[in-house]
Parts: sequence; C-alpha cells; structure tokens
Amino acid sequence: MFGVKEFDQDPLVRERKDLLDYNSKLLQLSAEIDHITTDQQKVNTRYLNVARYAREAADPASSTAVEPTAGRKDISPAFALFSQQMSHFNHSGENSITAIGDARSKIDRLDGRVKTLRTDLTDRDRAHGLVKHYEVKTEELQKKYQQKMENGSKSDSAKEKLDRNLVKFREAQENCDRLDRSVSRDITDVLGRRQKDVGDIVQALSQYYASMVTQNQECVEPLTQSIPALVEKISTPQLAVATPSPVVQGNAVLPRVQTPEVIRQQGSDVELPTDERSTEPLLPCNDNGGAERTNKVRTAPEKIEGAAGACVTNVQEHVRKPKGVGAIGKSANSYSQLQ
Repeated sequence: MFGVKEFDQDPLVRERKDLLDYNSKLLQLSAEIDHITTDQQKVNTRYLNVARYAREAADPASSTAVEPTAGRKDISPAFALFSQQMSHFNHSGENSITAIGDARSKIDRLDGRVKTLRTDLTDRDRAHGLVKHYEVKTEELQKKYQQKMENGSKSDSAKEKLDRNLVKFREAQENCDRLDRSVSRDITDVLGRRQKDVGDIVQALSQYYASMVTQNQECVEPLTQSIPALVEKISTPQLAVATPSPVVQGNAVLPRVQTPEVIRQQGSDVELPTDERSTEPLLPCNDNGGAERTNKVRTAPEKIEGAAGACVTNVQEHVRKPKGVGAIGKSANSYSQLQ
C-alpha cells in the first residue's frame, strides 16, 4: 500500500521535518526508558543473589542450614550486614519502578500526541490531493459544458454533472482549509513545547534516580565503614614454619663429620693440611657387619686405632686413613688426590 504524497508548495515543510526528527528522538528515548525499567527489574533480584552467593562462598554450611546462620560466632557479621544492605537495595529498587513508570507515562502521552499530529498531516495531504483532483475535474467539465452551449446541443446533463462536482470541490476546499488551520496550530504548539514536554520527562527520570539515592542513603555508612572494618577483623589461620629435615639416603641418616685438626700416621710426623681435610659420612647399616664396625670406628669418642693405623687426636672428630697409603700430605699419593 502506497502512502499519501505530500502536496507541493507546502508552507509547513520545515516544521514537518522538525516534527519527524522530534518523533525519532522520542522513540529512542522511549526505548532507553524501557531498557532501564527492564534492567531495574532484573537488578532487583541480583541484589539478593549477590548477598546469598557471597555468604555461601564464605560459609558453605549456610546453603544447607535449616535455621539462619547469621548469629554464628565462627562467621563474621560482615556477611549478614552486607545481606541487609542488599535487601534494602532490593526494596528501594522496587519502589523506584513507580518513579520511572511516571516518566514512561509522560513520554507515552507525548508520543501519542505526535503520532496524532502526523496522522492529521497525512489527512491534510490527502485533502489537498482531493482539492487538486476536483479542481482539474471541474475545469474539464466546465470546458465540455461550454462547448455544448456554443454548439447549441442539449447541455442539461453536462450542467448537472458540473454542478455536482463543483459542490464536491467546494467541500474539499473547506475541509482542506480546516485541516490547514488545525495542523498548523498543532504543529506549532508541539514544536514550541518541545523543551517543556521533554523537561517533564527528565523531571520524572530525576525523581527515579533521586529515589535510588535517598532510599539507600542509610546504606552508605555500613557499606563504606562498618563492613570494611568487620572484614579487617577476620582472622586467618597461622601456618606452622617447617623445620629443615636431615638428608636421608636410603634408610639411614647421614650426618656430616668434620675431619680432625691433626692426623698423624703411625711412625710418621706428616700432618694433613687444612685445605686437604675431608668429611667422612657414616655408612648405611645393613646385614653386613662390616659397615657397623666401620661406623663404630668413625664415631668413637676416644682414641681409635684405624685399620690403616690412623690416630684421631680430637675426641669429637675422626677420619679414616685409606689403606695402602704410606703418608698423607700433598704428595702424589696424598689422601686428597685419592678422592
């Protein structure tokens, strides 16, 4: 279905463009208010969910408890206080829906008026088209009637048809003039009240946002001071400091044993220099009795004659001289080189 064409030389061309732009912006504003309303309804339930899941994350038992767990001493009161604030936000959000509903009503009324005006403009275009139609038709009928009159032909039917269309032409003109006046008045009024009408919508939106602030004013102190202070008091378990354990090799603990300050070989005055002292670990015990005898020799607190004739002069330290070595020192056959 084709729309009605705007008539030529319309004096309201500029006003019509402004009205079309106005209507477009109102539709965008209306859509955003709808989104705000929907989001507000959704977030109202989110407040309660946030409080619930935060409590259950901190205290798994609260999700399965038959009775309220807010008074338990092992749970920080910060969670219960936070739940109270979220419940308050939930109630204030429900109350604020009324304020945003007022803005919704104002924009609906204004949008309805703009739509009515656009319909009147379309009727006006149609009326101007009808006037143009009867203007052309009456001119043609007038010519035919004049021709019959000049030829002396019977012209009663032509005269009757001309008169009938002249009446319709006059009625179309009257209707068009009426629409011109009313549409011109209405479009001037709507565009002239543009700021005032949109201002009323903004005022209603301001009431909505103000109600969100004023209703939740008492939540500022708990959210900014009380809850942070309670969270700071939450204690955490102290972890025990682990002590280093000795090195374990197999099933035996192998302590390190320092070599004696002076080692003398039987029948020799050669001393082992400091930079060639070594450490002898204890051997792991097993079913072999040789390892046990060796450990006794290494850990004996008194003077011990080793298998190779080594003599320990320090009662708390020991060393075993390898077999088959005649002298211990920095010679080619020294103990350090054997290692």
